[in-house]
Amino acid sequence: MAAADFLEKHRDAPTLIIGHSPGGAASIFAGNQIHSIQAIATVAALSDPEHVTHLFSDKVIEIESEGKAVIQIDGRQFTIKKQFLDDLRDHKMLEVLSKSNKAILVLHSPKDRIVEIENTAKITFMHGIPSRL
Repeated sequence: MAAADFLEKHRDAPTLIIGHSPGGAASIFAGNQIHSIQAIATVAALSDPEHVTHLFSDKVIEIESEGKAVIQIDGRQFTIKKQFLDDLRDHKMLEVLSKSNKAILVLHSPKDRIVEIENTAKITFMHGIPSRL
């Protein structure tokens, strides 16, 4: 959202937002809050962002108490902050998509090892469009 504000002030307001994996879910949430966005594209987005916590369930207590923790997903390190957990709990995909009037393109590989392809079917169903898996 900060990037969209910057672009609106210094260039042209964005009309498209794109996100991948947890960023795909974030693009849906942000895209529905940014007035200039006309379309949202996602790749391997999570239909229930809080579900991602299963990837680092052994670190949730550390994140809650220390404010952050380093985790590994598919051989890569990420620092997860408490704010991320709070955001996952506070945002409800069904609520956002059921009220959305934005165009949305949802892409997903059936070979994705991290986010199951069923997430795509759920997102398109929540948005009220038929899915083609």
